[in-house]
Order: sequence, then structure tokens, then C-alpha cells
Amino acid sequence: MSGRKEKIRLRPEIGIILGSGIEIPIKKILQPRTIKYKDLGLPSPAVPGHKGEMVSGYFSGVPIAIMKGRFHLYEGYSPQEVTKPIKILKELGIKTLIMTNSSGSLKKSIKPGTFLLVEDHISLMGGNPLTGINDRKRFLDLTEAYDQSLISLCKNAGRKRNIEIKNGTIVAVRGPSYETPAEVRMLRLLGGDAVCMSSIPEVIMARYLGMKVLSISFVTNYAAGLSQKRPDHRYVLEMAGRMEREFLKLLEGVIPEMRG
Repeated sequence: MSGRKEKIRLRPEIGIILGSGIEIPIKKILQPRTIKYKDLGLPSPAVPGHKGEMVSGYFSGVPIAIMKGRFHLYEGYSPQEVTKPIKILKELGIKTLIMTNSSGSLKKSIKPGTFLLVEDHISLMGGNPLTGINDRKRFLDLTEAYDQSLISLCKNAGRKRNIEIKNGTIVAVRGPSYETPAEVRMLRLLGGDAVCMSSIPEVIMARYLGMKVLSISFVTNYAAGLSQKRPDHRYVLEMAGRMEREFLKLLEGVIPEMRG
């Protein structure tokens, strides 16, 4: 623990997890310090669009720590393993987490290129990172897994900057194959607005550790059957890259308001 603090040389207040193809350029960070995941005792992500490094520094005057990339259940990792970055952020003293991912829209009304603020989730991933923990906190109340005050801050920041943002429920599946059109219809009937292959184990662990969570999903494509364009990871990365400029504007508006 002390070694990690010495390497980053600051006490970050906000942690950020970056999903597929989502980036915060190093030039946007003041006094940046980069640590490879392997030097944190973490595996290196094998999925394109995930760098596998932690960058600390100041963003809009606020000390932050950014996890650039994640590893997934579909890579063969357990829920306990994929949530190790959350535990590291907690050790560094972080109390507020910004979670990001790329997702597929389950509704025609939510177009690719839209930011979806996650208000709730449905997990079909088949595992839970709290399995095996033997304390009372393991019976975690997820009624408010996503912090409403942070959602309001983000909505206001987007409104002031003319950035299209919607609220909704995300469904998480294990992957790595994309959903069939029939499965997409099912997920929509269950109440989902978008579908992803990550994030939920990390959100559960963050809440277990007492962090506030803001989850921003990059809607990069329509799910199967909603468009003639079929799901493709290369297109997911391309669309996420196109959304970077507005994402940075959104962070510049919301992060200074999240302090404390």
C-alpha cells in the first residue's frame, strides 16, 4: 500500500475506470504519473481498447486516479479478480468512482453516440464479487447503487454544454459473443435500455467498500436486430473515440463539482 502511494505522490479524491476505447489523453492531466497494471499486481488486459495502466494527476484541479482499461469475466477472470482495481482505488483513499463502459442500445430512441447515465442495472453475468466474503456487509443493499446526486450533477453539466444525455437501466451479460436478436427483445422486455459485458461486479464492490458511484455508458451501437449494421468491436472502439471530445467536456464540468 505504501509503495503505491509513493509512486503516485498524491491523494486522489476521484477514481475513474475507462472502458472499451474510452480515453482521457495524458495531455489533459497535470503532473501525470503512470503505473503499469503489472506493477500494481494486476493482469494486463488482452482486449483491444484497454491499455492496462493507472494514471494519476490533476484533472480540472482535482487529484484523480484513472484506471485505463479493465479485464472481463469473458476473459476467464472471476468476479473477485475483475474487482481488484476497485480495491486498489479504495486503498488510495478514493470515495467517489466514475465508471464508464461501451454499450449497445436496446431501443431505437437511444441512438449511438448518446451518453447513458446508469440509474439501475440488471445483472445476467452469473457471478457476484461478494461471494465468499463472510461479514454482514455482504448482504449489500443495492437500492441506490448509483448516486442520484452525482447523476443530477452530470445531467446539469451536460445540459450546460449541449451534450445529449439520457438516463436508463443497463443490462450486463457475460459475453464475449454479442446477443442474438431474440435475446435483445428479451432484454428490452426485462426493462433494459442498453446492454454491456462489464461494470456490474465493479459497481457492487465499490458500493460494498462505501464508494459513491456515477456510471456513464457510451452507447456505441444498436444491439442485434435493431439496425442493418451488425455489432462489431472495431466499430465500438471507433464510436467511443468519436465521443471523447464531449466526454472530456462533461468531465470538466462535473469533476470539480464532485469534490467532498
